[in-house]
Amino acid sequence: MGSLHIWKGTINADSYIQVLEQHMLPSRRCLFQGRPCIFQHDNARPHTASITMSWLHRRRIRVLKWPACRSFTHRKHLAHHKEEGATKKT
Repeated sequence: MGSLHIWKGTINADSYIQVLEQHMLPSRRCLFQGRPCIFQHDNARPHTASITMSWLHRRRIRVLKWPACRSFTHRKHLAHHKEEGATKKT
């Protein structure tokens, strides 16, 4: 897991991108050293804003697809991806 950054107050897409640039990118470089990885965040508006998605795309950052349905729990979502990965290997 990368470094934790606590943001006080409301965050918008521009501020979120600043956090990604200043905290996520350095953590990613340190932890993965150029190896492939998948970034995870939820469907909060700053995360799904077109400017954020564009920023991530330009940097070739793969993002874990997150279900839009709030009743779909985090644990079920991760289990689904784990099963999906297992079936792709066979």
